[in-house]
Amino acid sequence: MTLKEYSTKIDENIGKLFALLPAVKLENQTAANTYMSEVYKRIATIYKSLNPGYVNQNVKSRFISYVQEEEARLRRNLEAVRYSIDAKDTLSLVTGPGRIEKVLHFGSISFNFY
Repeated sequence: MTLKEYSTKIDENIGKLFALLPAVKLENQTAANTYMSEVYKRIATIYKSLNPGYVNQNVKSRFISYVQEEEARLRRNLEAVRYSIDAKDTLSLVTGPGRIEKVLHFGSISFNFY
């Protein structure tokens, strides 16, 4: 999956989350609106600044099975914690050890998932 495809999916999912805000109970609306505004600012700063560029389809095809396996692994791990990432150790359980792309600091932007 290319950077552009992930960026599009993120944008679509954020849109779906914002569309659900009117369905939130009245007493939770302020907190939900505040949370979504903060999440949107942080995430949009990253995905809207990406330059997806061109991806050679032959190269992309070599990585499809890896990407699918990684997405399936992450999905299983998220389901195991019921999508509740409330601490760094829970995040580590979901992502697993290793790779540089799992570093959660992008320049001056830092993300906390708990």
